[in-house]
Amino acid sequence: MQRRVELVVWIVPALALLPLLTTPVPVTIHGPREIAGYFQALALARIGLESYFLLTPQESFSALHLHSLLIAPLVALGYVEGGRLVSLLAAIGSVAGAGYVGSQLADQRSALLAPAVLWAQPVFVRHAWVFEPDTLSISLTTGAVACVLRYLDTEDRRWFVGSAAMLVLGITNRMWEATIVLPLVVALLWEGRRREALWMALLAPLTAALVSFVTELQPSGASTLLVHSTRQTGLGIFLRPRFWTAHLDLHYGLPAPYGLGLTLLLPLSVGACLYWAIRARRTGELRVAVLAAWLASGLAIPLMLARGYLIHYYYLWALLAPFAVTVALVGNDAIDWIGATADQSPDRIRSTVVAILVVGALTHALVFQAGALGGTTLPVVQHVDSEQYKSSDATEAGVTLRTLDPRHVASLFVGSWEQDFTRDTGRVAVYSGILFRQRIVGAPGGPDLVTTLETVTPCEAQQASDHVVVQKANGTISVHDCRSTG
Repeated sequence: MQRRVELVVWIVPALALLPLLTTPVPVTIHGPREIAGYFQALALARIGLESYFLLTPQESFSALHLHSLLIAPLVALGYVEGGRLVSLLAAIGSVAGAGYVGSQLADQRSALLAPAVLWAQPVFVRHAWVFEPDTLSISLTTGAVACVLRYLDTEDRRWFVGSAAMLVLGITNRMWEATIVLPLVVALLWEGRRREALWMALLAPLTAALVSFVTELQPSGASTLLVHSTRQTGLGIFLRPRFWTAHLDLHYGLPAPYGLGLTLLLPLSVGACLYWAIRARRTGELRVAVLAAWLASGLAIPLMLARGYLIHYYYLWALLAPFAVTVALVGNDAIDWIGATADQSPDRIRSTVVAILVVGALTHALVFQAGALGGTTLPVVQHVDSEQYKSSDATEAGVTLRTLDPRHVASLFVGSWEQDFTRDTGRVAVYSGILFRQRIVGAPGGPDLVTTLETVTPCEAQQASDHVVVQKANGTISVHDCRSTG
């Protein structure tokens, strides 16, 4: 019975996100990262390892793009939005891992409450379906913690190997996943496993060094992490309200729960980390030491990259799972106290709380993500994913371009196009199926670009002769085959 209830908690909120798995790429604030993920996947599907020697639109320099590698077969089969499916499956894996860690650090009660708390976080629900690597990162790092705890419990070395493997895979997804080595090493040292702790401590930097070497094979693969570091701002940034409320102003155009969830997660995680650290020092318990180290590893990203956190919404991904487990453990103690005080069954109270959290997550997914109440008079965003796109025909234009110029030998973008791939330009490029080999528009290997008056006759534009012209004029995108008139 327990297992069936756990499956319900894992899967039911995900059902509300199924209609979003075919949402066109890219969407709203996630534009640059969605474009990067798609073209990395397309390059891996088309040219394999050669993709590590060139640049694709908006490409990240952070790692070997494991998320895109998993998506590549789906993209090759024509499922352009396949990254959304991988993200959703990884989200389900994340909640399952959080439940297992909760049961290992406490008891089976947390196997239900921790996944429910994770789903109840608006930030997690949002990232559960977007074309980004965050839920895969959460799944791998949570899995690494779960495996090392299982190893300490069973002394079966296969679990240690599994934890190490997830650490390596996480770093290939993005290099800052290496921070998860902190709770792994702490757990091993706490139980006197010095040799294994040393192996794990060496594995993380060695893997990161190898990944860094591979990324430098690209034409301009220098990492921007140092640009975003706290060294650029000074420690005084932490005394300014602007740092702690950086994502509260809703300038992303997303509904209130997202910005509020981002804003509360950081200070609450700092408080939880300090609480567990103090308890670990006083009690010497493994579970509190692991949670303190796990939260510290997640806090390392926004606190060491403070300048980046001010402008990047996704820097808190590594806090979602340990914070959910924290709430589950503290919540279980609170429920037991309430049950004893009110002479009520703690199990019944716990079941009610889990049900409320799951229904809340399901409602949030339907209303604020899938836009189920769009078109009504209620003050909710009708559709949170496409309102920033000026042209509704970008997808159709991309499909037309795919049929007219499948090898990108004669395509030309004419009109008031963006200089990057984050909006309409990106959507046309994605659905054209063309593998552009440049990070920006107009650069060698990217789309050819002519900026002219929007009212120009497309086939009379400069360089239009013998080209398929994609014109953006007055907010409308159209495709013209000018090769017959050249």
